Amino acid sequence: MRRIITLLIALSSPLLLFGQSPGGVTPAAWYRADATSSLFSDAGITNSANNTTVYQWNDAQGNGFNLLQTNAGLRPTFSNTTTLANFNPTVTFQSKWMEFQPGAGINIIDRVNGTLYAAGYMNNFTSGGIFGFDSSMDYPGLHTSNNGLNNLLFFTGGPGYQGLTTNSFSSNYYFTAGANWQNGGGATAAYASSTVSLNGVRSNYAGTQLQNAVLDVNARDIRVGGDTNWGSINGQVNEMLIFENALTADEMDRVESYLAIKYGTTYAQGTRDYKNSSSATVWGTTVNAGYNNNIAGIARDVTGLNQKQSWSTNPGKQILIGTTGLANTNAANATSLTNGQYLVWGDNGLQKLLMFLSVEYRELTTVSLQSGKLRIPEV
Repeated sequence: MRRIITLLIALSSPLLLFGQSPGGVTPAAWYRADATSSLFSDAGITNSANNTTVYQWNDAQGNGFNLLQTNAGLRPTFSNTTTLANFNPTVTFQSKWMEFQPGAGINIIDRVNGTLYAAGYMNNFTSGGIFGFDSSMDYPGLHTSNNGLNNLLFFTGGPGYQGLTTNSFSSNYYFTAGANWQNGGGATAAYASSTVSLNGVRSNYAGTQLQNAVLDVNARDIRVGGDTNWGSINGQVNEMLIFENALTADEMDRVESYLAIKYGTTYAQGTRDYKNSSSATVWGTTVNAGYNNNIAGIARDVTGLNQKQSWSTNPGKQILIGTTGLANTNAANATSLTNGQYLVWGDNGLQKLLMFLSVEYRELTTVSLQSGKLRIPEV
């Protein structure tokens, strides 16, 4: 059987006016490979060029929480035209890492509660640290687990393999990894509650699995790419977010929808609604029942999302859609969208055919819609 594509179009979703913040949720620190002016080959003077190493990666909000790697042999590699993630720039780590070491009295967050996110790509699966506090990334942090199942492990300093997701990493795998936590939110005051998420598949902890995140003053560093226990990942980490509070389920939906559309990953295996920064649904599971595979989209949201061309980064041939044309990179696509415009599509997961589809975005308002879906006929 042939594959059918559905597209959900939200051309004028109302948006509240937030500052630049993913999903309308303001982070305490935000590192973005597509904020190319924030990556430097030296101490904040010369911007990193394509396929050159990164000495300094600044917090895109200008808060001064800037990641450094002074050892030339340990610096990751920036690419804005060669190695891309859904046409966006990347930073590649392989036995590399970067770290911000705060001065006396400086905290990115207090770590009593908070949320961490990292989006990237696993080239060859290895166990290691992705993003977290302390050089060990244990207080707390996001890791690829070495338990043989390759899960995401959110670790707070407690015993054993707690804080695991049910789904797993693999080689050649795009990911969004995240977790929130609340010290004292577990079954007793000594334990934390947490929601741990890998590509939107979530595991909730509220008992005695996760000990409270350790608040040692010497564990205020934030590190990306590798830890001192398990080592470095082999792949890319292209965007990292730190939030002061434990995000609510709705806030996590909005942040993960932003990351999924930007990097072409299928959010929650197609089982959760995609939301914009106003919590409005821009792709719904009910109206698109049966078409929840290989979801991707183009969209612009005042909070920082401006994806002008996109396809699913799942394996195999995928539909590629741009605004009024395509370019080698998302940044080079000169035709932008209007704030609040989303075009999100998915398919029924059946056998794929090679198709050429041209969609001119300014004409989308004239498309006849049924139940919010545009069906591309079988060919």
